Amino acid sequence: MNIGYPSRMVNLEAALQKFPELTPRMAHWIREADPLADQLIDATADWRGGRLFCEMDKAVRDPDAAPPEFGPLLEHTFTVPTWVDFDRIANGGEFFLSTHVVGGIVLGARSLIMGYAAPAGNKPLVLSGRLEGSVNRRLAETSRFVFDVNKPGSLRPGGAGISAALKVRLIHAKVRQMIRNYGEWHDEWGAPINQHDMMATILLFGLVLLEGLEHLGLKPSSEEAEDYIMLWRYVGYLLGVEPELLPATRLEAERLMAFVDLTQAAPDEDARRLTAAFLNASAAEDDRATPPLALGHTLARELLGEKMADALGIQRSRLRHVIPVVRGTVRQLNHLRLRDVGRKSAVEAGIRYWEWVLQNNPAGPVDLTLPETLLRKSIPRAPLRQRSM
Repeated sequence: MNIGYPSRMVNLEAALQKFPELTPRMAHWIREADPLADQLIDATADWRGGRLFCEMDKAVRDPDAAPPEFGPLLEHTFTVPTWVDFDRIANGGEFFLSTHVVGGIVLGARSLIMGYAAPAGNKPLVLSGRLEGSVNRRLAETSRFVFDVNKPGSLRPGGAGISAALKVRLIHAKVRQMIRNYGEWHDEWGAPINQHDMMATILLFGLVLLEGLEHLGLKPSSEEAEDYIMLWRYVGYLLGVEPELLPATRLEAERLMAFVDLTQAAPDEDARRLTAAFLNASAAEDDRATPPLALGHTLARELLGEKMADALGIQRSRLRHVIPVVRGTVRQLNHLRLRDVGRKSAVEAGIRYWEWVLQNNPAGPVDLTLPETLLRKSIPRAPLRQRSM
């Protein structure tokens, strides 16, 4: 039964019954990475001083002036798929911005934490040390990326979202290179930052965020939801995710997420440490941050569900009573947001909110940068546990 399937895929019999065609394809994609980005990182290994990202910014604005090493990656980048509708993508970005602080809460307390919960998928992050070693900088980089790909016009040719997506793609490739050269990797995890895990990340930023917003009372229209899925489909394409792994509709995204949920093992100790580092970030900067910390735990437990929150070691708090108040407030904001004038004001407020987040991160304003070293060299092999949630 398990021959040809990586051991990180749990509940294999059930997966083969429910997803008979998808399961073997995913076993393949777990072992595949991103050759175009990996080739560019290898070809520019001797570049120093931020040259690669500087040249990438220039190339996005003027492809004809790009160094020859960029050729294959830029050819893929500037081949816009026929399904791309930039008006719909713009609408998806405006939807996200219109959620302003609520979108930020759900992104952190649901989407990002669910990414940490994957015991095989979290290993590159653990080895790189990019969360535990500099949590506020890592979160600022994530905020920079999310804002850049959602800003108006940012995903059109030459836009800031194109540069941001390519930089993240190259960061992934750089981490893979360092793991190959300096770190210890176990085959049962698949390739570092593989196609399956990149697909799952797209689902976390897209579908999982939508579900979290709805859980708190912010209900997108069906058009907004589908356009937001398209935005992340295109971002996924720019990040190097294989086309067959990019959902075209919310229904397809839900099917892929159901597969991930079924075949992903329970959170491990690394997942709990990463989650704690994220939730305790504010307390690490200010010992007076206990009330916000407790509220963060409360919101995370609400958005993740009690079983997942327990598995991740997220503390219970006495602020559970605030959730109905939060929901009532969010519903009122959503009512205003859905009006024409309210939508425009909400988008403008969202832009100001994300600009404020980026300016006021404890690490200071940051840009996306290539990591220079692994902070850990090895991770003990631990048995993968079946999920019981």
